[in-house]
Amino acid sequence: IDSIGIATIVTCLVIISGTVIFFKQRLFVAFADIAQLLAKLAIHLNVVHAGLVPKSVELRLFNNGRNEVVRAHYLERDASSHSKEDKLQDILIVPGFTAEATLMAELVSSMNLPPEIRVCIMELPLHGKNVINFDGTNFPNPQDILDYTFAFVEAVGLGKQKNSEKEIPLNIIGYSLGGGICFRMLTERPPGTYRKVVLLAPASKETMDDTFNQISSENPRKVHGWETFEECKEFFTKTAGGFYPNKLPHIALVGIHRQREITYNKGFFTDYFRGFKFESSSDETRQKILEQYKTPVLVACGDRDNCISMKKCKHHFKDYGKYFSFHEIFDTGHVGGLATGRTMTTIVQVF
Repeated sequence: IDSIGIATIVTCLVIISGTVIFFKQRLFVAFADIAQLLAKLAIHLNVVHAGLVPKSVELRLFNNGRNEVVRAHYLERDASSHSKEDKLQDILIVPGFTAEATLMAELVSSMNLPPEIRVCIMELPLHGKNVINFDGTNFPNPQDILDYTFAFVEAVGLGKQKNSEKEIPLNIIGYSLGGGICFRMLTERPPGTYRKVVLLAPASKETMDDTFNQISSENPRKVHGWETFEECKEFFTKTAGGFYPNKLPHIALVGIHRQREITYNKGFFTDYFRGFKFESSSDETRQKILEQYKTPVLVACGDRDNCISMKKCKHHFKDYGKYFSFHEIFDTGHVGGLATGRTMTTIVQVF
């Protein structure tokens, strides 16, 4: 074979390889799109089964020295119109960082709540449909999210009867970052404001796993800021404590990754997390405040959670009084909504 023949063969091989790679990539994108649609369908069915309805409300906030109005999206399951007044209760659920409100729907549907209970799952700032409020530069910090949550509670009238100023019991459930927010909510409102508080793997400066805290500080993309599919898989396999593949099918993981690709710009959650400065929630002032409280607080973590340490949670919360109880959930990672374990649901439900 002369040099021209060799060149022709090489050219053909390059063309064939390129064609195979092209179609392989196209097939993977097509598979990812199908997986994303199936994941959205599964989540939608959870939302419907829980009786949740997408809604939005205007919030008036004071940020960076200026007043602003934003549209806040959330999910709501209203109380039955036939409910007796003395049976009415409200529940606020605050999701974790990067977790959209829809991912908490399974927790609601599996708890089999009575019809007298109204449930609102707040979408965190710049998550899900709230990403429309992003100005391209400013990300909220935990204090901003706390202020946002208080404004949300006020705007949707949680803890009050509809069309009335009469107060009704308000329960709050927070997962991960939402758990840290709910603990701050407890300490910044008078005793008796909340009926019960549930903190699922609550994130704070004092409760984060040491390795996770170091990695997230140095390179957030290796944890919540994942972008490639391999980074996504590593997060759900290691950081989330064996969530994948034990409790999350491969096609679901592909769908989750594709959903992030479609919804958020590259580097979005990495930049978001870099602005986080977790303030200490352990101080004498809060301890003195909580000594006056009789609000039952449940702290629950998975035994394989590599984000939040149950040992550190117990050490952190042990000084806050006898009304705090702890549950370490067997064979569970950093999970609070998606693929909620039966044990976790039962513990929350009984509490």
